[in-house]
Amino acid sequence: AERKAQRRLNKHVAQLQDAGQIPPSVAAEPSLPDTLSYLDGNNYQLIFERYNHKECELPSLDEKGVRALIGKFNEVTRVNNSTIAGTNLLRHKIKNEGDYASLFNGLEDDIELYEVQYAGEGRIMCYFINQYPHNNETISNYCCIIAVLKKHRRT
Repeated sequence: AERKAQRRLNKHVAQLQDAGQIPPSVAAEPSLPDTLSYLDGNNYQLIFERYNHKECELPSLDEKGVRALIGKFNEVTRVNNSTIAGTNLLRHKIKNEGDYASLFNGLEDDIELYEVQYAGEGRIMCYFINQYPHNNETISNYCCIIAVLKKHRRT
């Protein structure tokens, strides 16, 4: 079973590299349980709705980088807006200028982007939704991934 799971993971990574983007089969895996034991409904959930394929360098990551990235995604899902300040997850708030300006394409003007370091110079570019009214309900505790970069950009 473990070898079969590893083969599936390898196949997904190969798809990422070939297609240059995250395939839907990776974003929603039906074999995963609906809830995990450490999720209490208040921790951040990752969403890729505003994911910027043009800026993302995910397909060029090596195996070590992919493992570090998955580990960092796991860390993000273990915190929420009241506990994230006590961690070292957030490195910097990103300004809409220099080489980072293209990350803001298609985003509202009031979005605050942050970078999360995942390995060496590798960065996850994201913003957080703590509470947002949408279709008569409140959406809360989302980490919205914009792009994955292999290294810093100049401001």
